Amino acid sequence: MIDVDHRSKENIATVCKTAREQGCQIAISNPCFEFWLFLHIFDVGDLPPRLYQAEELQRSHDMKVALGSNYDFHHRPYHAFSGEVADAVRRARNKEQGRSGLIPTFPGTDMYKVVESLPIKPPQS
Repeated sequence: MIDVDHRSKENIATVCKTAREQGCQIAISNPCFEFWLFLHIFDVGDLPPRLYQAEELQRSHDMKVALGSNYDFHHRPYHAFSGEVADAVRRARNKEQGRSGLIPTFPGTDMYKVVESLPIKPPQS
């Protein structure tokens, strides 16, 4: 799993190439893992519009601030998201449907692929 923040597209491409050569798969979040947590409770359309206008290098910071202050994800234990995993998978899959590039378009995440690859499946929503 890798976030887009603090990495160049070239670095991500190199990491993905190396992973594939070693038989590994990669899940990318753009800009950050916190977007995956957001999708457990909200839809993409619920993001504050200002995040779309932020400079690319600033998006991760702005998203973490927005998610931390507006949605209090930093004080919610991760296991508290378990009941909404199916919703997050559906939202992330729908957002990335038809994507042709390596990196999810902002905002986006491949974390749903990780969950779908697990032997234990989340309940359907």
